[in-house]
Amino acid sequence: MKKKIISLSVAFAFLTLSITGILLYIKQKSHAIEISHVVFGLLFIAMAAFHIYNNWASLKNYSKPKKETKLSKEIIYVFITFAVILTLSLTSILEPVAEFGRIFASGKGGKEKWGVSFSEKKSNQDKAGKEVVLMVQKNEKAMFADLTIDVVDANNKVIESLYKKEPKSEGPPSNLILSTKIQTATPFIVRVTLDDKGKKEEYKGEIKSLEAGVYEPIELVNAKLERVIVEVKK
Repeated sequence: MKKKIISLSVAFAFLTLSITGILLYIKQKSHAIEISHVVFGLLFIAMAAFHIYNNWASLKNYSKPKKETKLSKEIIYVFITFAVILTLSLTSILEPVAEFGRIFASGKGGKEKWGVSFSEKKSNQDKAGKEVVLMVQKNEKAMFADLTIDVVDANNKVIESLYKKEPKSEGPPSNLILSTKIQTATPFIVRVTLDDKGKKEEYKGEIKSLEAGVYEPIELVNAKLERVIVEVKK
């Protein structure tokens, strides 16, 4: 009877964890769902421990061939598979898979909206020029797109490079807050390029003055950018 109770408890906890896990994956992060997922996760661990204890002899038989003392192929396959998945998860390589569920979140009614985290970077700090801070925020359509920011002339030729993708960055590229210096005399054009696996889109806006203040030089109608803000320091 005890084994039946434990087995049924494991099955019920697993079913509840599956449902709450799917809801969390599609970013339905209400407080009640998070609490339920944590509580049933702890219950699942406890019941699974009892289940392993009660079936230890069978598990030992699964892990060893009947006529040999070495580990069975099955336990080696399982161990390698889980080790690879764990490594890919810890190194953020599988982050796009984990974050794919965001497409089901509308950003309303308490649901989380993508695009609120920023990575702070610096460039051209060893150069003379006007101190400027650029804030570039992408929308969900550009989640995996890399950013490049340049100062260009009227012929779209690069005059100054302000920011390029870091070669060894992991996971989806973040929104950007960039502290930099601009040497080019006004007027000039700021160009923000989105590169989504080789598919590039450019957004440009003219900077007419480098007087202290906050500017939004780029018109973003039907764009994959939420906003581009340029703050010129005093």
